[in-house]
Amino acid sequence: MDASAQAFQDFERNGWNEVAEGYARLIGESGMTDAVAGALLDGADVRAGMSVVDVASGPGWVAAAAAGRGADAVGVDIATAMVRLAAASYPHVTFREGAAEALPLDDASVDAVVSAWGMPHFADHGAFLAEAQRVLRPGGRLALSTWCPPPQNEVFGLLLGSIAAHGHLDVGLPPGPDMFRFADGEVCAQELGAAGFTEIDVSPLEVALRVDGMDGIVTFLESAAVRSRGLFTAQSAEERAAILTAIEAQLASRADTDGAVTLQAAAVRIVARKP
Repeated sequence: MDASAQAFQDFERNGWNEVAEGYARLIGESGMTDAVAGALLDGADVRAGMSVVDVASGPGWVAAAAAGRGADAVGVDIATAMVRLAAASYPHVTFREGAAEALPLDDASVDAVVSAWGMPHFADHGAFLAEAQRVLRPGGRLALSTWCPPPQNEVFGLLLGSIAAHGHLDVGLPPGPDMFRFADGEVCAQELGAAGFTEIDVSPLEVALRVDGMDGIVTFLESAAVRSRGLFTAQSAEERAAILTAIEAQLASRADTDGAVTLQAAAVRIVARKP
């Protein structure tokens, strides 16, 4: 891995170690990742008796769902804090610390590789796909979810749009891969095909983020994300205030009677097979 990719990977590792509990609480309450677990496991045809690795397993929701189907599930995450949190929440599931680009698994040892929202955070997509090929048995399946870009995705349109309008996006964060790149079906076909996968399918995945109004948005920006948090916290105090004012104005008409706001977060599910 070159120095630039290593810097981005270190940024992601450090960031997720810092926000593990905030992310688990906010996203867990929203049901966002929980809702996609079934779609990924269905795409990978996960059944009882199969072996599954959940890459970028975070708080452990997808790995636990696989175990709930009777699969032998292992979660792998780069952040020590996430591994500890997941292991405490799901003691019946194995969780290991490791990077997507160097999975701590033997060759041809699993029937399925799944990852919910991991692709935007991996430093080297090609290395991850090569690792998925390596650890999968012949005929094994890969199932991923990743975000679509704005304007399809209201969440990132709101956050990134408000930061761009009232602050600045170039704040010196370590450069990483385009977080929306794999929402493009042509990119998926090219990249997964080059990695040796076949039967590649990209399908829409409608996901919603439900948060407790501005309190939820502030929590997300300050203590439950990594790249978005890095962008937000690097702004001046005046810029942060303007960004939050702009977001609040856009959310004003969206609140439910209890003050909660639901934002659409368009995504795709990517499924492929190792020959």
